[in-house]
Parts: sequence; structure tokens; C-alpha cells
Amino acid sequence: MIRLEATESRALEALNKLIKYNRDVNHNLYVDRDLLDITIKINELVVDNSRMREQLRKLDE
Repeated sequence: MIRLEATESRALEALNKLIKYNRDVNHNLYVDRDLLDITIKINELVVDNSRMREQLRKLDE
């Protein structure tokens, strides 16, 4: 299981709030394509970062 650091968790929470705001403003389930692309990329980076950190922990043991 991937463990997220506090800053990563806050970043993902902020993205989710931004998506919700975008949906509320548009009064439907539409999500701006650019916002969705940015969200996907940040999620990928967070997961990659978490995996690398986990690998470093294993090497330190």
C-alpha cells in the first residue's frame, strides 16, 4: 500500500476541492479537460514519489 506524506495528501485534497468547485460553477458534472489532465498528472507524480520513497526506506533497512 502506498503511504502518502502530509503535503501529498493536502495536494490531492486541494485538487478534489478544485474539481468540485469547477463542477458547482458549471452546475453539472462537466469537468474542464485541462483541469482533469493536470489532476491526472499530479496524481501520477504523487504515486511515483511515494513509490520511490518506499523503495528508499527498504534500502535503508
